Amino acid sequence: MGEFDYLTNSYPTINRANIDHALDVLQIIVDRYKGHPAVMGLEPVNEPWEHTPIDELKKYYWEGYLKVKRDAPYWRYVMHDSFRPSVDVWGGFMDGCPDRAIDMHLYQAWRDPDSRLGYYRDACNQKTNIAAMEREFGPIVVGEWSLATDNCGTYSA
Repeated sequence: MGEFDYLTNSYPTINRANIDHALDVLQIIVDRYKGHPAVMGLEPVNEPWEHTPIDELKKYYWEGYLKVKRDAPYWRYVMHDSFRPSVDVWGGFMDGCPDRAIDMHLYQAWRDPDSRLGYYRDACNQKTNIAAMEREFGPIVVGEWSLATDNCGTYSA
């Protein structure tokens, strides 16, 4: 999106050239694979972080969707939620557009340590949020997840 300012937690300017380059690469991918029987769609960016300006991200998603649907109309178009899995952010976005979905990544590993019951509650809350997102947006894909509760345990000495 541009150069991030850590003091203000924002992008003072948006680098449209980078965004346009990403859209050009998206077009190359569509052109190359639109006839391949193993490709059902794509996600134009994986895990844009939560500080990505949401209006700019939605504009990018919309521009990418138009490219995909123009040349590969049967493909699915999956958009990552930018770690903002909220109906306030995504409810109604691209309403009426076919073959679109939101990708959510749900992890237990990056939560603060908790009791077993706490992890169960969190999983149930995720289920409730996913259902609300499906009502207000449409299809939700949980593309990445983890039941692990300690992301460092594997690497301990």
